[in-house]
Amino acid sequence: MPTERVLLVDDSATQLEAARDLLQRNGYDVHVARTGEEALDIVRNQRFDLVLSDVMMPGMSGFDLCAAIRREVEPKPPVVLLTSLSDPRDIVRGVECGADNYITKPYEPAQL
Repeated sequence: MPTERVLLVDDSATQLEAARDLLQRNGYDVHVARTGEEALDIVRNQRFDLVLSDVMMPGMSGFDLCAAIRREVEPKPPVVLLTSLSDPRDIVRGVECGADNYITKPYEPAQL
């Protein structure tokens, strides 16, 4: 079973709990943040093997969070953006901010 540490970021309590449950059932050590600002504070002070972040959040978006992680955090964890946005321009924006992958919602559990 994996023991990797994952920081899961989503402002939707329902989405957050569903993803956390799925990841925990698969053996991941999951930590959560409900805002981009909270996530950035956490990842500045703790090491994670992966950051999974929603894109559309009030305040700091997932795009902004990803860019801040790339600028400010060492070592840089992989960042995967989770979103219902499917416009190709949004995917390009995710790549431009430094995301390692981009998964559209709704996603299949196996994708996550």
